[in-house]
Amino acid sequence: MKKKWLVNSGMLALTFPLVSSSCFNNINPANKSDEPRVEDKKALSDAVKVVNLGEISKKDIKTIIEALVAKNRNLKNSDIDVILDASENKAVIKAKNESKHYSGEVVVTFSVKATENNKKPEQEGKGEKDKKPGEGQNNGKPGEDKPNKIKPNNENSSQSNGNNNHNNSNRPIPKLDRQSLLMNTYRDSISGLDIELHPTGEQIKKEEKRLADEVKKILDQNLKNNRVFWAEVAASNSTAKIFDDTYTDQKNKALDKQKRREQDEARRLYYHKYQSSEATMRLFDDEYTDLVEEALTRQMYREQDAYFKGLMHEYYSAAHTKDLFELLTKQIDHKSNKKAEFRNQIEKLTAEKLKLEKEFAELETKSEKEEERLRESYESQLVQVVDAYEEEKALLVKQRNLINKKISDLLTKQDEINKSKAGIQDVKDLIEALRDAESSNKEYQDFIDDLETKIKKADELSAKTMDLERKIKELRSLISSSWQEQKDKAEKSWKEEKVKTESIQKDLKKELKEVEEESKTLKRLKRDLTENFSDSFFINPNENEGFNHQIIERIDKDILIAEHEKKELYALVAEANKKVLEKAYIYCELLNAEGKLKILEQDNKKLQKQLNEIREYVAENSLKRSSAEELAKLFADNIEKLQEFILKSLQASQSVYEHEQTLELLESEKDSINKSLDELESRFEKQKMNLLDNLDESILDLSFEYEDLEELKLEEIKEKEAQIKQKEESIQKLKK
Repeated sequence: MKKKWLVNSGMLALTFPLVSSSCFNNINPANKSDEPRVEDKKALSDAVKVVNLGEISKKDIKTIIEALVAKNRNLKNSDIDVILDASENKAVIKAKNESKHYSGEVVVTFSVKATENNKKPEQEGKGEKDKKPGEGQNNGKPGEDKPNKIKPNNENSSQSNGNNNHNNSNRPIPKLDRQSLLMNTYRDSISGLDIELHPTGEQIKKEEKRLADEVKKILDQNLKNNRVFWAEVAASNSTAKIFDDTYTDQKNKALDKQKRREQDEARRLYYHKYQSSEATMRLFDDEYTDLVEEALTRQMYREQDAYFKGLMHEYYSAAHTKDLFELLTKQIDHKSNKKAEFRNQIEKLTAEKLKLEKEFAELETKSEKEEERLRESYESQLVQVVDAYEEEKALLVKQRNLINKKISDLLTKQDEINKSKAGIQDVKDLIEALRDAESSNKEYQDFIDDLETKIKKADELSAKTMDLERKIKELRSLISSSWQEQKDKAEKSWKEEKVKTESIQKDLKKELKEVEEESKTLKRLKRDLTENFSDSFFINPNENEGFNHQIIERIDKDILIAEHEKKELYALVAEANKKVLEKAYIYCELLNAEGKLKILEQDNKKLQKQLNEIREYVAENSLKRSSAEELAKLFADNIEKLQEFILKSLQASQSVYEHEQTLELLESEKDSINKSLDELESRFEKQKMNLLDNLDESILDLSFEYEDLEELKLEEIKEKEAQIKQKEESIQKLKK
């Protein structure tokens, strides 16, 4: 019963690890008895389950002990010492030498809050007092004041947009760290930290493993106790038998009997091996063989002599005639019984002989029937083969007759085909003439196309030269008049714009950094509030706040506003850079005007040279163009006529070609059918021969099989006849 209760309790603990851990965490040291109970020391690593203390206010022993006790509620801080590591954020927790509860040591880690974060609320409060009314404030709500955005050329609109963005937030966002957030969430408890039922997956697995180990430990101890108990029971039974006289006597008798049996078996095996070796040796000894034969002969004579002496003694030793009569009667009855027994055996053997003869006759009949069945099967298969042969042959003959009819129809049109052949000219010569005409036509057409291309290119070059001359004229007028003055003015404007833009970008980047920090703070606060789904339904301690999920919704809105402001700031930076680039481009254009003028003049000379060359080429070949166009038109007309004539010739030759191809295809099909008929005939003869061979082989196998059976039966009949003859001879001997 106790073992069953332990198993059930262990399974419950494994099934509900979170409930068990929460029950352990809810134990309040104030509710314990004033008298400490005596317990064994346990490892400090088992008492300190949480070794990551999180973020602490400052790095000293007192703060570390407070955070350690807050994370591990069952830890007794009076039994531990803390050794700080000056170089890293960690400490060694050691059990005191006089501690009655713990032993060993464990290393804990933590992080320290930055000093600027601690001073941040004070600075914000001071900043709000120093500000004038209406500057970056929104009715005194915390978290809503932002510095005025500096936007070039549009300060009024920027301020109005900033105020509208501020008014989109309906409630302030509290800036809470994790410690204060936990205090607000669990404000119903004394400390606010003793009912934090949000273990991580690793903590749950660790708790489940610990409970499983405890259950296994209990079950193993029970199994060990049970094994010890049953071993003691078995030992007590064996001890009782040791001191029992009856058991001792039986054991001694059994041991003696086994010992004698083993000795007899050993002697028997030894004697058998000895006799076998002696017999084997004597089998190949001629002297021993002769002695054995003499001994057997003498033994036979002695037995015969003893037998006759016994008969004579039995016969003559009868004291009375009655004894002699009874002896003779017994001998006569013995002979009669023997004769009757022999006759019965003869009748039985005769019946068995008749049965064997009947089985022999049945075998002959069965053999004949089986042979008849094989012949009928052969005839049936032969009929099927003949029918299939006749059917396939008729189909092939029908196809051949149809092809012969088609061939005869084609041969009736052979005269017309021959006339068409005579009228067809040599298409090859016509095609060659067509290729020559097309080549000449292409040559003249390429010449014309080349002239057209040259003329188009001349027009394009003329337009380009006119454009270059216009640009050259503009640059010359610019350089000759006020070029230096414009260049200095553009350089000054570019530098002023650059300085102004750098100042604006500096302010914008500063504001952008503040917006990004605010966005990160809001996201971190949202992450703390949404660590667990159940946190969304706790009431916020502020008077104007509702549930935490309402705060989360407002945080989401402020995050969207911050992201929108970031996009606007990025756009302002891009716009400022664009203006600087425009000023720089104007200055570069003026600065490079002389070099650009030289390049344009060189390009203009090159284009003028190309244009003159093209115009000279066109003027030289203008007369050739008209003659080339006439020849191209002539060749085009000839090509059209040649193509028409070739097409007619090809159509005529195509009909002749199709006629000959069809006739050739039909002849091929006819040959194929004749070949199929020959193959069919050969296959039919082969199938007939195979059927006949199979029949002969089956009949031969059948005859061999039944001949073997008949020979066995004959041998059995002869054996029975010999046995009958032997019994009859025995009866005849008894009659004598």
